[in-house]
Amino acid sequence: MGRIGEVIDISMRSTIIRTNDNIDLIIPNQTFIQNNVINWTLNDDTVRFRVPFGVEYGVEVKKVEKVILEALKKSNLPYIKKHPKFDVTPRVIFIEMGESSLNFELFVWVKGEYARRPRRTKSEFLKMIYTALNEAGIGIPFPQHDLHIKDSVPFEIKIKN
Repeated sequence: MGRIGEVIDISMRSTIIRTNDNIDLIIPNQTFIQNNVINWTLNDDTVRFRVPFGVEYGVEVKKVEKVILEALKKSNLPYIKKHPKFDVTPRVIFIEMGESSLNFELFVWVKGEYARRPRRTKSEFLKMIYTALNEAGIGIPFPQHDLHIKDSVPFEIKIKN
């Protein structure tokens, strides 16, 4: 992830961005012309977060969706429930069948300071997901690899007396 912060001053030659760590970055304006710049909150400080998570194989997909959405409704997390311009309904999306897990993303919309502090906001949603999965008895996988031996290799065990 690139630098995240708030523009606090724009002059003819440079722009000052204050990061979430309270560090002021002085960026030459030519940087904005020559490079890609992402402004999360230029016209609207409402943004969608995609919070990835995985569960163990064997869990019903519908159960995962239900557990997470119910936990989200019961939480006091700062997600948007209604918006006049577009649908902000939270969703749990089944992304892929990974090597060791069924992978999902929680789509939630946030605004204001929560949009400007993406890591902290994502952390709060991940804590809620972890707790909800744990309480529902849904396992969170760890990488597993199977080892298949095709031919046996003879060996001797020598015991010393």
